[in-house]
Amino acid sequence: MQSRFILMEGATIAVALVLMAGALSLSAAIRSQFASGVEALQQQIALQTQVHDALDNTVLGFWRYYGSNNASLLTQYRKSEAALRTLTKRAADTAVSQAHRDAVAELSTREDDFLGFAGQLAAGPQNEKTDEPKFNKLTNRELRVRNVLRSMEQKQFQDLSAATHKLGRYSQWLRILVLVLGVFPLTVMLWFRRAHDRRIWAPLEQLHGMVMEVQRGNLDVRGEVPETVELGSLTTAFLVMACELKGMRDSLEEKVRERAAQLEAAHKDLLRAAKLASLGQLVSGVAHEINNPLTSILGFSEVVLGRPGLDPSMRTQLQVVRDEALRLKHLVANLSRISRRGPRQLHRMDLRTVPARMLQLRSYQLAANNVRLQYTPAKEPIWVKGDADLLLQVMLQLALNAEQSIRESREKGEIRLKCDVWDARARITVEDNGCGMAAEVRDHVFDPFFTNRPMWQGTGLGLSVCHSIVEQHDGEVGVESEVGRGTTIRVLLPLATASEDFIQEHGSAVRQEEPQIAVSNKPAEVPARADPARRFLVIDDETEILNLVSFVLAKTGATVVTLQDSTRLDSILNQQGFDAVLCDLKMPGQDGLSVLRTLRQAHPALARKFLLMTGNLADADKAQIELEGVPVLPKPFTLVRLRAMVGEILSSNP
Repeated sequence: MQSRFILMEGATIAVALVLMAGALSLSAAIRSQFASGVEALQQQIALQTQVHDALDNTVLGFWRYYGSNNASLLTQYRKSEAALRTLTKRAADTAVSQAHRDAVAELSTREDDFLGFAGQLAAGPQNEKTDEPKFNKLTNRELRVRNVLRSMEQKQFQDLSAATHKLGRYSQWLRILVLVLGVFPLTVMLWFRRAHDRRIWAPLEQLHGMVMEVQRGNLDVRGEVPETVELGSLTTAFLVMACELKGMRDSLEEKVRERAAQLEAAHKDLLRAAKLASLGQLVSGVAHEINNPLTSILGFSEVVLGRPGLDPSMRTQLQVVRDEALRLKHLVANLSRISRRGPRQLHRMDLRTVPARMLQLRSYQLAANNVRLQYTPAKEPIWVKGDADLLLQVMLQLALNAEQSIRESREKGEIRLKCDVWDARARITVEDNGCGMAAEVRDHVFDPFFTNRPMWQGTGLGLSVCHSIVEQHDGEVGVESEVGRGTTIRVLLPLATASEDFIQEHGSAVRQEEPQIAVSNKPAEVPARADPARRFLVIDDETEILNLVSFVLAKTGATVVTLQDSTRLDSILNQQGFDAVLCDLKMPGQDGLSVLRTLRQAHPALARKFLLMTGNLADADKAQIELEGVPVLPKPFTLVRLRAMVGEILSSNP
């Protein structure tokens, strides 16, 4: 028995060894055939992965270069393009079937179409707005290339499935042999099957699931990397690709959010600009309609004040009329600055002088209102290019707002001023401990006509004018405020270089502004010297202004001819000779520019003795080139200013 068992055991072992040898031989043949197919498929998949990565690098390189005009980025883009073409050619050379060669040929055609179009965009002029249709075409071509790559990938998976089915048929023959010959071959076959499932089918199912997740848009895929070299490298490459795609998508989403924030900020700026533009149009018309009658009020009040023997009580009343007219004039001028962008002249100046001047003007009044004003100037000069009067107006308005904020919340308060250099720019800080502002109020403080005070306490124009003045100086103004904790306003201006010790003129036409002269109670005196040889032509559609100018010029003994309708200009010029012409700019029919053109053509010498009057300097700004060298007298004007301007044009060279 023992011998039989030994013999049976030996025979079983011998049979098992023979069967194992046969099974191993058959399995080796099958594995060799399957391995060669898998190896070829692996090479194709690896090469296709490289083509896909090269396509991603080429697309990314193109978008990095486009719009930057960076030579190094262009070089990187060209290298990515060359690498893509090389890999595609290698894929064509290593194709093992006619279907694969046809697919690679289609891929090459799509790539040439995409790269050619991308090359045209990269070499041509770059404009994101006008190139948007071309971007759509380029994206369509890119999608076609990716569709071909996707179809090739599906074909490779089909080939892998076919090879797997072939392996299954061979496995069936092996199972039949194992079932016939014994338990041991069956056990060996079951073990082989389990290993086959664990090492091939499970990784393939996992990879297929990850592919489906990516197709559904989930790029945050996770998976176990198989131990086999073939499927392990394939799964690793797929996971790396998904991670890179996720990073690119997150980067694009971040760029979209940034661009959306930029567009929202630009939209707010556009709305404010639209409000200012509308306000500028309104102010332009209102200023002209106000300044014309205001000229007559101001002028004739000065005429009456200049009469000797005027009743003192009447003089006091007329002086009030003149003072209030000047006040209204300055109010209209402040409104006009909203529509006229840019200061008329910028001087190199020490910014510390502006708060110092404001202290001289307001410190006593603030102290009387129980408001302590503290100023901390810089030790060294802070040089900027600016208009000292306009910047002083900004400081006065900021101090006034701070005072009103304090008086609304407490009996005593403090305003702290600071002038220093911050972040390579000049900075003025106005801080108060007043009532502060809520967020919804803080966001609109610089909007025209916005105010949270009662109607009789504010117009909503003060901070809007300040903002406009600061923008004219290429500066910025910001506000920080909380309810109950006060307000801090910071004005930032660009620093001036040491060589900028000149006056920068804005606009070619000469803008003669009204000087700030203290009003005297003494009557305005008429020059004693008369010159009856002088002849003046005064043109204006306002009868009162004609009467005022005629009266003032006639006091010098000169002859004054008035013309309310400029259509008779040619006949009057041909009949009489004049030493100077005073003309309004905006008139019905033939305006002041038309009169100037007529004089330049027919009477060039008289055109050089031309004084333009206007109630709105914004109208003169529109014709800066044509008004080059022409003196402009803004309305309303004082009689002193009128005589000075007339004297200047008479004394100028012919």
